[in-house]
Parts: sequence; structure tokens; C-alpha cells
Amino acid sequence: MNKPVDLVYVELVVPKEVRERVLNELRSVEDVHVERVGEREVEELKRRAEESKRLLDMVLYLLRKSEESSIDASLTLMELESYTIEHVKRDVEPLFQEVSSLENEIRALESRRKIASELLERTKALPGDVPASMLRYRGRVYSSIMVAGKSDALERASKALFDEEIRKAYEVVAGDSFVWVVVYRSNLEEEVIDKIELAGLYYVPDELIEVTSKFRNIAELNAELQSEVVRVTKQIDDLRAKIREAVKGSLEWLGKYYLFLKTTISDLDELQKLLCLRHLALVRGWVPKERLARVVEHLKRSGCPHYLTYREPRRDETPPTKMANVKGISSFEVITELYGTPNYWEWDPTPLVAYSFAFFFGLMVCDVGYSAIALLLILLFLDKLVTDKESVSYKKFKSVLVTGNVVALVFGALTGTLFGNLLEEYFGLGLPKVLGFMDSPMDFITISLIIGLVHVNASHALTLVKSMKKRDVALALQEVGILGVQIFGIPLVLRMFFGYEVPLFSSLPSEVLLLGSILNVFLIILSNFMVMRALGLMMWVFQITGVLGDVLSYVRLAGVGLATYYIAFSFNFIVKMLLDWFAGSGNIALLIVGVLISLVILTITHLISLLLSMLGGFVHSLRLCFLEFLSKFYDGNGFPFTPLKRVLSERVILS
Repeated sequence: MNKPVDLVYVELVVPKEVRERVLNELRSVEDVHVERVGEREVEELKRRAEESKRLLDMVLYLLRKSEESSIDASLTLMELESYTIEHVKRDVEPLFQEVSSLENEIRALESRRKIASELLERTKALPGDVPASMLRYRGRVYSSIMVAGKSDALERASKALFDEEIRKAYEVVAGDSFVWVVVYRSNLEEEVIDKIELAGLYYVPDELIEVTSKFRNIAELNAELQSEVVRVTKQIDDLRAKIREAVKGSLEWLGKYYLFLKTTISDLDELQKLLCLRHLALVRGWVPKERLARVVEHLKRSGCPHYLTYREPRRDETPPTKMANVKGISSFEVITELYGTPNYWEWDPTPLVAYSFAFFFGLMVCDVGYSAIALLLILLFLDKLVTDKESVSYKKFKSVLVTGNVVALVFGALTGTLFGNLLEEYFGLGLPKVLGFMDSPMDFITISLIIGLVHVNASHALTLVKSMKKRDVALALQEVGILGVQIFGIPLVLRMFFGYEVPLFSSLPSEVLLLGSILNVFLIILSNFMVMRALGLMMWVFQITGVLGDVLSYVRLAGVGLATYYIAFSFNFIVKMLLDWFAGSGNIALLIVGVLISLVILTITHLISLLLSMLGGFVHSLRLCFLEFLSKFYDGNGFPFTPLKRVLSERVILS
């Protein structure tokens, strides 16, 4: 267990006119976590922040139009200090307007193409000699319109639409669709359109009246529509290519502006945390105790007038948490953070999580072959599956996987497992076995239960220490009772039911063990009564059964470990039977075919087993660390220490 880095609370008063210079100095130190100290915001800062966010949205919009999956953006310190929002605006807005204009053209063309395609799809069913003008004609006495829909709506549409004054001039039913040319009195135009829309049918829109009137018949119209679709599609493709060309030529400076705007927005957000007085600005925040002298030295070198005070944090405050774990252990912070960031005032359980998680994972995978292949895949290919391999979280996660598989490799070597019993099954050989629990499931289950007993009681012991520090009498009594019931009860149960004497307890009479168990049960009942009153007189049972359930949960270590071994064992056995059948045929060619088939099957089945063992080992290790261990004593309700800093390079993920 580690204590997070000790922090001190600092207050820095500076003249209002140099506050941005001071903020830049603090950013270069990368050791100051700034807190919000006031809600009043300077209108100019708000305007600049909104303008920066608007420009950042424009830059991201343009970057996505490049159709690249990601770009590597970088920015020098000199460029960062020389750029201004006005500078960015002058370059970005014209390109944004150009691309937006082209996008508007594309949308208009896509609308044209959609209308032409829909009309072409319907008119294909009509005879080629039908006058094109009848598709949408509006005369003084009579008018006509083309209507189309699905065949299953034909009867319902006929009843809804046709009467003595509305009649069909043409009808074509093809496949699952139908097309009508409907003739009606012109004064019924509005009524006819309402009926068509109510029936959910397609009809030729008004904007196509001029188009249909230009052609003598459907054949000429369809030829023009086909040409129109092809022509518009080419125009759309050309415009998109023009957008890509315009943006790709600007990717480098767009990436620089992206980083500049992100930094500027961060600056402005931090500036708005300053409490602005008439002539002074106040910065409040947290600095690692060991780095305070460095912060003071930077401020002195800056030449900015300032007044700085600092003090130790008070118990009623909630400082941010900066974890302090050594290299190797620190990688497992990503596992701890999945549960929650430790509170500043509580222990950081990352070291215990690291040892537990790696041990559990190794015990469940426990195979030289699987862990070796997993290590190769992680080291050679995992980077190619992520969009940002430089991410701190990804590097930690990768290190966790490597550590877990190294432990699995060691356990595999100790138990002599290589793809289950592959060497023994096919070559009559075997790795030396220092540990033999793979061949004795009951031994493995017993070991798992002992591990569970130790791990669960370690969490209860930590809870007891925590309750004593917090002076929580009820919780302390409960934890003493839970530990005491096990200390006296387990030797008693083993003696009475299994005839086994636990060392150190063999000299104690059974009556003493029974009395100790009863007294500790009483402590559990008393603690529950103090918290829940009368209800606690019944709930104490669940405290004891809960411990039993937690310990039994560790049988999954044996379950997953044995499943990994025996699945591989079964695959080896089945494929060996197949290979023996081919070998028994006496045909060399058939034997060669059998060897090749066996190799393919072995590869596929062991890859499946590898995937299952890795997934099972990871998930169940998380389960044991979170539910059976951390949930007893760890709150995880803190928030991370996030210092001011400059971002001069970053992989920008676009899709």
C-alpha cells in the first residue's frame, strides 16, 4: 500500500497585468494543479474562449474532410508563442468557407440525383411510348400525375384514390411495385394530392413538371434521367476530390492550429479560475511538497511581482491525488483507476492490486505456450490495433498484459504445461514439473481456497485498520468479529468434521475454540445492532456467509486454470486420435495429408483456447481484485492531479 504524493496548498497573488505570464511560468513547471476560486468571468476571456472553440470546431471539421484516420500534429514552442487567435482565424475561415460552399453544392447535387433516381426507378416500368408530359400535367380542365407504390398497398390505394372523377390512364404492376398514371379534373388537384399522400404513395413533384414536358415520351425521358444521374454523380465525385485536395494541402498547418487552439482553450479555462480583483489576481491550487522549491524558483526567475503562501492540507479538504508508485507497479494504476482514483487521505492499493492481479492472471493462464504466444502478439502486433500507441493509459495497459503473461510463463514452466500436454501426447516427452497441481484438481482447488482465505482476510485486516483510524467502533467490532470467527471457527470445523489439526491450535480444547467462535459471533451481532438496530439482529448471518462466499469465489482460480489445461489436453487427445487413424492406413500420402490437417486443427483449436484463457484470466482477475478485495476497504472517490502543462505534440484521432 502506498500513500499518494504529499501536496501543499498554495495561494499566489500577482498583479492583474502579468497573470498570463505567471500562468505560462506555472505551465512550464508542470507541477501546479489549479483550482477554481471564483465565478466572476471577464467578458473578454469568455469571448476569446468561445471564439477559440468555434475555430477549433472548424479545424476539426476540415481535418475530417481529409478522410485520413489520424494525423501526427506537432508544434514548436516558438510557434506556440507566435500564433494568435486572429492569425488562426485569418487562415482557417477562408478555407472553411470554401469547403462549406463545396459541401453545399454537393448537398444540392445529391438532392438532384435523388429526385432523378427516384423518378427513373418508377418510370422504368412504364411503356416507352407513353407521353412523358402525362407524368405531371396540369391543364385547364383535366390534369394527370404518375403515382407509384408497393404492390401490397395496391388494393387499399385503389379504394382510397379512385372514384368517378379520378381514373387510371395506365397501370403497370412489376414485381413488388406498381405504377399508375392517374387522370382527374383539374379543380380536384388539391384533393388528389392529399389522397396520394395519405395513402403513402410516391408522386411526381411540382419541380419536375418542366422536366417531363420537354420530352415526347418515357423512353426519351429515361435516357435523359440516366445521363443526369451519371453526370451529377461525376460532379459530386469531382467536388469531393477538390475538398480532399484543398484540405490535404493544409494538413500540416491545420494540425499546428489544432494544438494551438487546444492549448489556448486550456489557458483561457484556467484563467477563468482566477479570482480577479481590481488590480490583483489570485491563483489557488496544489503543488507536490517536494516540488514547491522548484515552483518558487521559476516564479523568481520570471521577474513577475508575486506573493506566495503555502500550507499543509486540512482534513476537511479534498486535494487531488497524485499516485507515487515505482516503475512496473505504476502500470497497474490503470487497473486501480478502473475501480476509482484513490482519495488523497486513503492508501493507494495499486501495489497490492499489481501483485494480486499478476499472480491471479498467471495462475489461471499457467501455460508456457499460450503465454509465450500472447507475449509475441502483444509486443509485435498490439500497437498496430490502437489509434494512439503513445497514450499513457495504453502503455500502462500493455505493460499490465506483458507482466501478467510473464507470470503465466513462469507458472507454466513450474507446472510443465506447454499447450496443455502437447509434448507428452505427441512425443512422449514432458517438461519438468516443480508444481504438480495441474494433475491433481483437488490440490489446485485447495490452493485456490487458501489463497482466497489469505486475500479476503487481508482486505478485512485493512478494513479494521481503516476503521480504527476513523474511530468507527461498529465497523471495527465487525471486522474483529469476522477475523475472530475464522481464527477460532476454522480449526474447530476442521477438527470436528475432517479430523485435521491446524498447527498452533492443536493444543487448544474444542470447548475453547467453540467459546471463541461464539464470542466473535456476538461481536458481529453487536456491530450490526449498533448500525441497524433490530434489523441487525438478523443481518449478522450474511456477514459470515459473505466471508464464506468470498473465499469460495477464489475457486475460480482453479476452475479457469484447469479449464485452460484440460481444454488444451482434450484438443491434443482428439487430434492425436485423428493422426493415429491416418498413420494406421499405411499410406504415406494419406499420412502427409493427415499431418497437415492435424496441424491446421491444432493451430485453430489452440488459438481458440488461447483467446478463452486470456479473456477468462483477465476478467476473473479483475473480479477478484475488485469485488472480493477492494470493495471491503477502498473508497476510490478521489480525483487525479492534473497539472498545468504545454502540449506540443499529440496524435490527433479523426475517426
